[in-house]
Amino acid sequence: MILCGLVLPNLTTGQNQVDADNPRNRLARIDFLGAAFLGSGLLALLLPLRIAGQEVPWTSSVVLSSFALGAILLALFVITESRWAKEPIFPLRLLKNRDVVFSYFITLCQSAAQLGMMVSVPLYFQVTERSSSTVAGAHLMPAVIGNTIGALLTGAWIRSGFGTGISMNAGFVALQAAIDPVDKAVAASGLFLCMPLGSILGMAGSNAMLRAVMPADLASRLRDLGIEGTEAQKIIKQAVARVDYLDEAPERVSRAVVQSYVYSLEYSHGVSLFFAILATSAALLMSGRKLNN
Repeated sequence: MILCGLVLPNLTTGQNQVDADNPRNRLARIDFLGAAFLGSGLLALLLPLRIAGQEVPWTSSVVLSSFALGAILLALFVITESRWAKEPIFPLRLLKNRDVVFSYFITLCQSAAQLGMMVSVPLYFQVTERSSSTVAGAHLMPAVIGNTIGALLTGAWIRSGFGTGISMNAGFVALQAAIDPVDKAVAASGLFLCMPLGSILGMAGSNAMLRAVMPADLASRLRDLGIEGTEAQKIIKQAVARVDYLDEAPERVSRAVVQSYVYSLEYSHGVSLFFAILATSAALLMSGRKLNN
């Protein structure tokens, strides 16, 4: 931000041009406080999504405190942008435009849906076919091809669509059509911020669903095999922690673990489907706008 403030050309005129050419004045225009509150607030909210359910329980004081801190920091960001910032890093007036909000929401949900799928699909092939990480990841190639083709056809098929590429580009075009030209850059930055946020949300949601469903289902299957108590808990812990446990487990236990993984992944796919339905519903509620030549 400092480099941008010092290096990028200034487009102001007259006396404002003279004042803005002063490096101190140019630095004063940068919204350092807003950027700090926004970045730290998002970090505090996203960190629990990364560690909860894996390293610490969802009810842990660390998780709850982090969520609370994130909410407070984002509230301070809103206050800073609305009252103190001379040139806000993100003008809150943009959020008064429903199409801007829908564009952000669609991008976030679509990213969550895709990244949730990108976690679940390779894991399915690793478990059921014992594929390597490389081979399992190769099963995502159709999604990559669909993204590329969809992006290339966005211009021609802007009113319809298939694949992720076309939905991403269509969301960007819809956002640009809904705002004042002077806000295009900052509005686009908000859109691109929603992509990693949605990705983290999708991965965390899919992983949380997997870890919530699998242990209970596997415990039930182990009981049917006559395995309970400490031995069952040890098997569940190993199975959840690493896929290669399937190579070490007895055949009947390995079969039960695979079945539990497949069953749990169905719920994990349900998370992606949920986000996809939300994105589609929001897209249907957006206003139609004519694009300028």
